[in-house]
Amino acid sequence: MKLSERAIYIILILIITVLCLYEKRNYVKNFQSSKELTRKKVLVLNNQRRTELLSEDFKLNPTQLLINENKDTLSLISLSENPKMVLYISPNACNVCLDSLFIFMNEILGTDTSNLAIISSANGYRDILVQLANNRYKYPLYCLLNKIEIPACDTELPFIFWLDRDFITKLLFIPDKANTDNTKWYLKFIKDRFLGNNTE
Repeated sequence: MKLSERAIYIILILIITVLCLYEKRNYVKNFQSSKELTRKKVLVLNNQRRTELLSEDFKLNPTQLLINENKDTLSLISLSENPKMVLYISPNACNVCLDSLFIFMNEILGTDTSNLAIISSANGYRDILVQLANNRYKYPLYCLLNKIEIPACDTELPFIFWLDRDFITKLLFIPDKANTDNTKWYLKFIKDRFLGNNTE
């Protein structure tokens, strides 16, 4: 083998080696990045689940004051005369996420909104109307006059629970926009267990 052929051969081997090392480095970097992302997702889900558990079976104040769409002041007692599913939202809730949730609610629970209510921690009823300007499903809206002391409120994420005359938050659930299957399953569960044939 001539010197020039040997040099070309060595250069080719070096290039292939460098390419293999570069590829391996990228694989390791992508794997570590993916592993870190998975770890963060698990952490978020664990925190979300912890918040759900802390907020489950939480006793609400029956005299909690609300404002309805007619700007009448009423208490939680009047709201819970008929058991219902409550969606709690904060003023900082993502409107796109809420729209998606409303679509699922309408598809799964139907158009009968008598067993549904939205409670907002907005500063005034006007604020909740602005936030839910596209409330095309006509869910009953209520605005809190003072804060509900549920741990889930601190997350500023929307959450759902079942409310009846004992004023205890049952089956509290925080929807995850990255996992819509869980949200759909939860809404179907609520429908089957509590709403029966009352929805269309």
